[in-house]
Amino acid sequence: MAPELPVFDELADVADLRHDDIAMALGSLHARYPAFRFRVAEVGWLGCRWIAERIKGLDPGLHTMITVDLAELRDALDQDEARHAR
Repeated sequence: MAPELPVFDELADVADLRHDDIAMALGSLHARYPAFRFRVAEVGWLGCRWIAERIKGLDPGLHTMITVDLAELRDALDQDEARHAR
């Protein structure tokens, strides 16, 4: 069974989340999607964003995603996983 990801207020800005919440979310993402590395980073004037990068960049499918919305990130990774199931 896939690990549950933390549920945050959809309107919550990544920059407003506690470090513990971010760490828990990053750990859950890594456990659920081991083909990707995850981080939260300041992206210029846009502010903090969730970033997912495929570890083996030449594998088919989603390579990099940058978003403010954790739900959007999960949806994109789930769709990518469904299209490129091994």
